[in-house]
Amino acid sequence: MFERNLTNVIAIGANTKNLYKMTDNNPFLALFSKEVGNLNVTSVSDAPRQDIHNIPEQENGRFNDFAENVFRLTLKPQQMKNSQLFYLKDLSKALNQECFDQTALDQAVLEYAVGLQNSLVNYLFQCYERSLTLGDEPEIHDVRKTIFANLDLAFSQPELFPEQNLHEDFLQLLAFSSEDTSKFLDSFVQHLLAPENPASVTEVFLPLFASLRIKLTNMHLLMGNQSELDAMMVLSKQPTLAKDMVSTSILNENIIGRVGKQCEQTLLGSLFLCSCIPRVPGTPSDFFDRPSRSPPGVHATTEGNIWSASERIMDKVYKIFYNLFKSSPEVQNLTRKWLGNFTFYRKLKNAEIIFFCRFSRASVGVKQGARANVGPARHDSTGPLRFRRIHDQFRCCAPSALPAILFY
Repeated sequence: MFERNLTNVIAIGANTKNLYKMTDNNPFLALFSKEVGNLNVTSVSDAPRQDIHNIPEQENGRFNDFAENVFRLTLKPQQMKNSQLFYLKDLSKALNQECFDQTALDQAVLEYAVGLQNSLVNYLFQCYERSLTLGDEPEIHDVRKTIFANLDLAFSQPELFPEQNLHEDFLQLLAFSSEDTSKFLDSFVQHLLAPENPASVTEVFLPLFASLRIKLTNMHLLMGNQSELDAMMVLSKQPTLAKDMVSTSILNENIIGRVGKQCEQTLLGSLFLCSCIPRVPGTPSDFFDRPSRSPPGVHATTEGNIWSASERIMDKVYKIFYNLFKSSPEVQNLTRKWLGNFTFYRKLKNAEIIFFCRFSRASVGVKQGARANVGPARHDSTGPLRFRRIHDQFRCCAPSALPAILFY
């Protein structure tokens, strides 16, 4: 981990020793420094002015304007009266310049991010939204690199941002799905896939998946809005992340012990844990308090609420698996393998039976590219029989195969 973190910092262009001499009050500034490299410099007054005359003035000015508009930061003291821009006085003096270049921008955003009191994830997303309004100029692409470099650094080294709830904020951002959030996620993944980036997509998102699994495990049937499922629907639409979601959920074939329980503890397995049945045998139910003393009307209302909540959750779970199946042939096969193992090793609960019945009945609608009106009736006596046929086919086939009824 230490070597990876060090590589990440060096890749951004660090010269910690020299920059720390220049700015004693901000050692984090060194993480993005590329251009201050004279080890004999001992004070700001001795630091040579950065030579920016080799950069065309018009090009440098456009990059600076884009950077100021996107990040709401400035190195110009005359902009102090502009309430929309935050003047980085110490950095301006340390670099002895008033216009952003790529290195100065990297340093400025990191310095601002480290001391940010509000959500860093939301700030970077707002910067991304502002960048979308400025066209598709080459300078804008360079500015966006700084957005994702900082988000990558935050996820890779969260100890630099101890006051931030990075994973929580990112999941909340994805839960309010929009076209911009999908673009933001795709662009971040493409940034991680770039050859010059030492961190892999799996390494960056694995802690996020762990946080999401915990939230899904603790999700209540009636309380909350199940925003975790909304976030997972967005993640499942991204092909690279869809593959990681399924791959990390497949158990080792040589695993021993309570395999069914370990299936529950995977990311995909946690989707089926929310139920009206107490998770710990012998504990009181969350929904029925002394049922023999309550009138039938109370039980009918409670039952209706449970059915409605279960249907909403299973509908979102259905969409998640639908996204996984249509992601790519590789992800589709991995999903089949996971489903085969899941049905083989576990004694499925009612909610899981409902899901698999709905999934099988929807296969015709999926083939036609349309969503079928699926879901067994509440008292459908053929539901268990239908599922028994599906389950028998699961058990008879190899774990990597699904019954023909689920094929697209």
